Amino acid sequence: MNTQNQMSNSELSSALKSERSKAKVAEVFCVVCGIGMAVLMFMGKFLFGMLMILPIILFALLMLKHLSAIKSLISSNIVKGVLEEVFENVTYLPEYQLSDEIIHSAHMAFPEPYEKIIGNDFIDADYKGIHLKMSDIELSRKVSSYDAEKDSWDETEQKVFEGPWLVCDFGKELSGEVHLSEVTKNTPSAMKKARIRMENEIFNEHFIVTADDPEEAFYILTPHMMDYILNVMATHEGVVYMSFLRDGKLHVAVNSGRDLFELGKNKPDPENLRQVFLKEVRWYTDIIDELRLEPNLYK
Repeated sequence: MNTQNQMSNSELSSALKSERSKAKVAEVFCVVCGIGMAVLMFMGKFLFGMLMILPIILFALLMLKHLSAIKSLISSNIVKGVLEEVFENVTYLPEYQLSDEIIHSAHMAFPEPYEKIIGNDFIDADYKGIHLKMSDIELSRKVSSYDAEKDSWDETEQKVFEGPWLVCDFGKELSGEVHLSEVTKNTPSAMKKARIRMENEIFNEHFIVTADDPEEAFYILTPHMMDYILNVMATHEGVVYMSFLRDGKLHVAVNSGRDLFELGKNKPDPENLRQVFLKEVRWYTDIIDELRLEPNLYK
């Protein structure tokens, strides 16, 4: 399908509906074949059960093909326009991601370590004189577990983080290096014990604050700043992480479990999608707008 040229709203809507329907059909057949394989194996018909692997692979590949087509349609016809409306000097590369070096440099206070980094939807742009980079990021690690029935160790890949990751450069040294991690049921007790307790108890309930120098945390996280972050958190789905770095960079990562620009359960209506994506992008630029004017942020 050629998506290089801009499609009309009606053409794009029709194409999105078609690709999503095909992806759904492929997914259903994949699940049915999987169930069929399990039933045959349970009945002792191992050869026939193993033969079901072929259609499972086929339908899985078809599903991925149609999902990729949806991604391409959205990127070419909607995302670029949204980004150019908000940012200046925009470079958008759907197949690329933030570098591993940038991700590691944030020293995000995740509840679990990660080993592998993948991503897409890379954005390089300027916003009101501030340079920023952004992409969807997925972090994972390998976890070993013992299977008593097989008397062996199994290794699986566990997802640690999935969602949008923003890094912006304020161009001046910040007052310190401070890390925020939203509290979840997976937050280790060691992190909770090592935290810096702020004067805002509601903030303490929702965030773990860490810093080499506790005074820097109090300097950057003013009462106004903490209230703002709590309000921001309440308007977005996902677990929020932030890193204020001394070299002038701010990292904001949201573990939402999804890509920033995806069809998902949204209606395949181009104008509706444009508004959804615009709202998502504005959530991040609103944070930049607030912080760039915060005098205590800078040294």
